[in-house]
Amino acid sequence: MLCGSCKNKTSNERCPSKALKNLQFCGKHAKSKNPRLWANVNPVAESAVKIQKIWRGWFVRYLLDMAGPGVLKRSLCHNEEDVITSEEKVHPFNYFAFHEDGKVFWFDIKSIFQLSLDKLKPINPYTRQELSLETRKRMKECIYYREVRLLPLFYDPLYLTDSDKVLAMRWMMISQMLEESLFIDINPMFFIALNRTQLWEFTAMLRNSLLLWAKEHKNVHSRRNIYYVWAHSCWRRQTLEAATPKQVCHYLGGCLLKILKDCKQPYEVCFKILSARHSL
Repeated sequence: MLCGSCKNKTSNERCPSKALKNLQFCGKHAKSKNPRLWANVNPVAESAVKIQKIWRGWFVRYLLDMAGPGVLKRSLCHNEEDVITSEEKVHPFNYFAFHEDGKVFWFDIKSIFQLSLDKLKPINPYTRQELSLETRKRMKECIYYREVRLLPLFYDPLYLTDSDKVLAMRWMMISQMLEESLFIDINPMFFIALNRTQLWEFTAMLRNSLLLWAKEHKNVHSRRNIYYVWAHSCWRRQTLEAATPKQVCHYLGGCLLKILKDCKQPYEVCFKILSARHSL
């Protein structure tokens, strides 16, 4: 850490010397009776606070926009309580709502997300109508935010302890994301039913396809190259490990889900995934 004093009595520049251990100043300024603090001469704290305020304000507004209509005015909502927990109020950052036939339906984000994994085409549990594509994508964006910050994703705390549920969840999410990229009616069993050899061949073809795609960019740090590295690691693990088809489906599903979540425009990746699957 640099010395916290100015160079001298007339300069406003910071002293370039390193501060002594456990002290704020270098050896020279530590001996001074009244050192001029560089932070006082160059007050940046106020500017930093303003920047933080602007950023926090924008981020809160972004989260409220993702939550949907009625987040700050619940009188607009058609239903009075959450469909699963029966709670009448939730925190705005746990709130999720959408318009349907001129009505606003609200949910706890954990409830509607877990319910959405029951079917390939998520539905509104109150009306049994399919959720719009815009609503599904907005819900996924809310879930990604919670996932990155390690916030709970499901109303059932034991959901992720069941390996069969986790396997079904991963491939259901993959199938839903394929459909959201306009590849319709892709059932999760289309992948889960593959045997050990087919899973290896599928991963190998996808890896080769991603490699050719990555070579279009010269930058080795491009996202395309990173996707190839992830797919190659998954293929190599299948090659070296004596895993069961179920175990392979687990980590292969995790790899594909990570790629699809990271990709801002997933259409090309979805196309390559289905091309590899149909090549078997």
